[in-house]
Amino acid sequence: MGKSAVYFIATRLLRDGGAGPTILVSSLLVLIRDQILMAERASPHDQQREPRRLGGDPHLDLRDEVDLLLVSPEQFNNPAFRSDVLPRVAARSGLLVIDEAHCISDWGHDFRPDYRWLVRVLELLPQGVPVLCTTATANDG
Repeated sequence: MGKSAVYFIATRLLRDGGAGPTILVSSLLVLIRDQILMAERASPHDQQREPRRLGGDPHLDLRDEVDLLLVSPEQFNNPAFRSDVLPRVAARSGLLVIDEAHCISDWGHDFRPDYRWLVRVLELLPQGVPVLCTTATANDG
C-alpha cells in the first residue's frame, strides 16, 4: 500500500473531521487502477454502499457522496469536467494530492501538458487546504 496509505488515511481523518473530498491527480492509468483497488481494500465498509458516479445530476452533493476524486491531468482539459465537476469538488476539498510528482519536477509540463491546469485547481481550493506531492521514485535531483 505504501505512499497511497498516507493520503487514504489523511482523507479518512479529514472526512471524519468534516472536510470535503480529496482530489488525487495521478499521471499513470496503471497507478490509478492500483489506487482504486487499494482504496477499496482500505475502506471495506464503503463497499457495502451503492457505487456512485460523478456527473449527470447537477444537484449531487459531492461532499457526502465522494471521499476521493481520482483524476488524470487530461481530465482537467475536459470542458464539462472543468465547469461542472471540478468547481463543486474543489470548493469543498480537504486535500489535494499530486501523485508521482517527480514527473513534473523532472520533465515539467512537457511530460503531460495538462498539468498546467493544476494552477486553476489551486485557485479553486479553499484557503489553507493542504497540498501533498508524493513520489516513490528517488533521483539525484
